Amino acid sequence: MLYAAYGSNLNADDLAAWARSEGLPMPLDDSVGAGLIGDRAPAFTVESARRGGGVLDILPVPGALTPCALYEVDEAALALLDRKEMVPETYRRTRVTVLFPDGGATEAVAYEVRPERRRRDVVASAPYVEIVREGLHSQALPTGWLDGAAAGDRFCVWKPRFFVYGTLMRGEARFAALRQFGILHVRTGRTLGILLSLGAYPGLVAGPGAERVAEEARESDDGEARGVEGELVVLERPAEAIPVLDEIEGFPGFTEGDRDRRGSLFVRRLVSVSFLRGKPESAWAWLWAGDIDLHGRIADGSWRSARGVREAFLDRLAAAYEPHLKARDDESVRFLRSTMLGDLPEALRSGLVDEDGLVRLTTFDRAAIDDEGD
Repeated sequence: MLYAAYGSNLNADDLAAWARSEGLPMPLDDSVGAGLIGDRAPAFTVESARRGGGVLDILPVPGALTPCALYEVDEAALALLDRKEMVPETYRRTRVTVLFPDGGATEAVAYEVRPERRRRDVVASAPYVEIVREGLHSQALPTGWLDGAAAGDRFCVWKPRFFVYGTLMRGEARFAALRQFGILHVRTGRTLGILLSLGAYPGLVAGPGAERVAEEARESDDGEARGVEGELVVLERPAEAIPVLDEIEGFPGFTEGDRDRRGSLFVRRLVSVSFLRGKPESAWAWLWAGDIDLHGRIADGSWRSARGVREAFLDRLAAAYEPHLKARDDESVRFLRSTMLGDLPEALRSGLVDEDGLVRLTTFDRAAIDDEGD
């Protein structure tokens, strides 16, 4: 089985020192991977006499993530870790879902503070924080979130964003479900995978679980990599949005690992959203978890194309940005105009420019374009 370490157990020297002091064998070998614990926020909720202050816990928080390293363990190793984590007095074992940036996931065992032992306003132990920081560094995991966790920021690891590709996009039937949580930014983008038509809505298939699907995701019929078209959405209140969106998609969350999602048609996973020139960004997406029928594949990965509304949407997109392009007369805008031959809608259709590029050129972010549905 897999064990997900997120605190001082990442630090092999610290763990070995504890084992020597107890006259016990080292519980862990080298890590076998790394990931992010889904819907868990790193937080200092309990004090440790040995550490002289607060130590880490993983609180259930929809949309939050906690970096972790994964280790292969057996019951003997877990028994040693139980002793170190003071089970059952202070911590307890729990099942968690560890997510990977490509849409994949696995289940693992982790330790959380018993709910009745959790306290607010716990001051983090400074020496302990440095031990964790060294452990994170040794595993090539990010360290910048530690200070935020000590300050009580539940989203210190990342600020959730969303990749939508069907009825939650602008101009589609359920876009209003996003608007109620305050839209800050929206940009078109793509992610690796394939799109299936499921009748009234589409389903994104991504991640390493289906080799035949991954092969079709990498290459379209003409051999050109395309992926799935959608929108990256940033909300003012993402934590409030996630339970609502989970309910819309029929996903019960990551309670006790991923076991409760069995039978769900969609699962929430992390995907990487790419743009024509901008840096890829991670986002939550709801992936299809039902049967895969490749006869329902949408070849160009666009739900709007499947519905016959993509051309009209791009016309509206171009009309929204055109006045802001005209208001600028710098070298970047002049170069863009020369490459698209004065036809912004056609430039968007052909991929000469994307919405991310228009946002960067104009500093205008058009969150709502005909958002009442087509």
